[in-house]
Amino acid sequence: MRASPYVWHRRTHRGSIARIARESYLRPGLVGESVATQITAVSCTHAVLFDPASLLSALTALDDLGRWPDPPAVLLCRSVVESLAVLGDGVQWARARRLWMKAIESSECRFIAIENVFDSLVWRQRRPGQSQADSTRENIESVRVMLERLVPDIPVIIVDDIAAYLSEWQHDDEMVRSALVAVQSSQIRPTRADLFPEHWSLDRMTAALAKGAALRGRVKVSRNRRDCIVHTNRGGVMVSHAKMNRAMDGDVVVVELADSTDDPIADVVDESVDDEEFSEEEEGRSSEAEDEDVVSPVGVVGQGRVVGIWSRSWRPYVGSVKPENEDERRVLFIPMNRKIPQIRIFSRRPAELIGQRLIVMVDAWDRSSRFPTGHVVRYLGTSGDVDVETMAILNEHGIEQEPYVAEQWKDELPSAHEWHVTADDERERRDLRQSHFECYLVDELNLAFILPTFLPLRINMLPEVLSENLCSLHAGVDRLAVSVLWIMNSDGTVESNPWFGRTIIRSRYALSYAEAQSIVDGKPLPEARKSGQTEMLEPLKALLGFGRRLRADRMRAGALEIESFEVRYDVKAERSDIALEGPEDLEFHEIVAEFMIAANSAVAEHIWEAFPGHALLRVHRSPDEERFNDLQRLVAAAGGHLDPSSNKSVAESLHQLASRRRDDPIVAKIVKSLTARVLTEAQLLHSFYVTYSSICRYYRSSVVA
Repeated sequence: MRASPYVWHRRTHRGSIARIARESYLRPGLVGESVATQITAVSCTHAVLFDPASLLSALTALDDLGRWPDPPAVLLCRSVVESLAVLGDGVQWARARRLWMKAIESSECRFIAIENVFDSLVWRQRRPGQSQADSTRENIESVRVMLERLVPDIPVIIVDDIAAYLSEWQHDDEMVRSALVAVQSSQIRPTRADLFPEHWSLDRMTAALAKGAALRGRVKVSRNRRDCIVHTNRGGVMVSHAKMNRAMDGDVVVVELADSTDDPIADVVDESVDDEEFSEEEEGRSSEAEDEDVVSPVGVVGQGRVVGIWSRSWRPYVGSVKPENEDERRVLFIPMNRKIPQIRIFSRRPAELIGQRLIVMVDAWDRSSRFPTGHVVRYLGTSGDVDVETMAILNEHGIEQEPYVAEQWKDELPSAHEWHVTADDERERRDLRQSHFECYLVDELNLAFILPTFLPLRINMLPEVLSENLCSLHAGVDRLAVSVLWIMNSDGTVESNPWFGRTIIRSRYALSYAEAQSIVDGKPLPEARKSGQTEMLEPLKALLGFGRRLRADRMRAGALEIESFEVRYDVKAERSDIALEGPEDLEFHEIVAEFMIAANSAVAEHIWEAFPGHALLRVHRSPDEERFNDLQRLVAAAGGHLDPSSNKSVAESLHQLASRRRDDPIVAKIVKSLTARVLTEAQLLHSFYVTYSSICRYYRSSVVA
């Protein structure tokens, strides 16, 4: 190992270039075998090495490498990545670092980090008189020669001409090319006059924040985009569209209050952009959109203008392009989210984008452009198709339906047909299959098929073989479980401490809530479900009695019950009579919940006794007093009185309201549902807190499982 000087440069916050010198300790063989192993592990037809200029142009397209027609293994040399600290701006340098960290942290991705500056076999020190470009090229070529010797079956290509590479290796793919065109176009400085003021530098923003001359906060845009509010630590600052200065919904920005220096350019933006842009976007939309403004004047400390962008929150946006093109290569993309402005995208075949649902990423927003520029990252399909629109809704809200398990994991999952309880399971677990404990399953999952749902599909949290089979209870099938067992007498009194442990169970019957309720009420079941109805009657009655006792004890102790309330509207054919209907109330809904609550409480007490200093806690902060005042007025308007002094008093107040409004029970249900909004969200003081319910649905079930 020998030391060698290594010098690189980076741009400071003030825009100057800083020279950073350090020693690099060189040793042979650091890169070769390890990189060759990673390349062969990736399923690819070729590998690419970028020079600094080509890497800078390809950064945006590399974010969607998995969607390329023939995705290569991307080899990132440290010397090339670090050169982007000078060649690129702050956003590009951040993207390059993100790719580098992705390559380091994951051995399964297509990005491979090459520490070429520390390997004496490939690193070439810059010679006196040699240009930086020639030195960089020499080091890249050195890496290529070494890898071609170690991985002869996979060609290693140095990309210095993006267009030629796309044409030869990526079938001249439109999506990849549009991303490159968008980046290149954003780097070309237009000759048009500036429409927006220049953003403050980071140093200027930091100094203004320190002096209190400016505020920092997150932007929340109104639905019609005519204004926004910036939420700061001193309150909200109202900003008109003319003063937003290219800020988008979710960005963290720095704002200057209105009594500061006037901004003459903003007045130009107000006259030249607002009317035309909004007339285009709001044409054909209901005027009620202005009434749906999410910006509230409550807590606003004043008006201001955006002077700088602290951090962007750009994400993939779903939408469609306008039928009319700006020209033969540029089209305007209209996002589904009205808070987002139109996005200009570049395409060689814009006509093919018409009528399609697209996902677009924003690349930049220049001062001289009315709209940000972006590129297409994915085609969802034809607008109007049910499946396409469903995927559009899911993607717009950050839900991507991807295969849950990687292909290489599928062999590790058990087969639903071959899985069985092993001899080790029988030896290590308590076997309840043949005991006097009869497992009558009331399957709450059946409700998912009874209640209407908007999306015509379900996305599993876990692979189907687990969520729908091995971790789901079925009649007459062995399953592994974690159980809490009590011994209770006939009146529901618990006679012993609960037992906790791993068990083997076999459910005798699978019932929906409605079927269990019908058996207890003496109502007939459908012919196909009558088998075992007589046998189940007495056990279900006993279960009902035990649950009632648990519920009564909990209510006497001052438990507060709140619940969500789902309603549906029954519109008659003539549309003159609209009925508001809620879900059917079944006592078994409450009874099953009681046993789940009892199990949770028993587990919590057991953990507390075993680990009094390290128990897992779930804490609810005290509700906001102002919200309680609103709830009190609501209860009074419904004909009741709310006493917020304790959980028990609130519960009694809600019970009294329900008794008074028996003629209209939906009113009490709505009030009880709105009570949940007054309470604060639970704070879990340990990342592995889990409720004692269906274990397979909680992927952080380390404690229970």
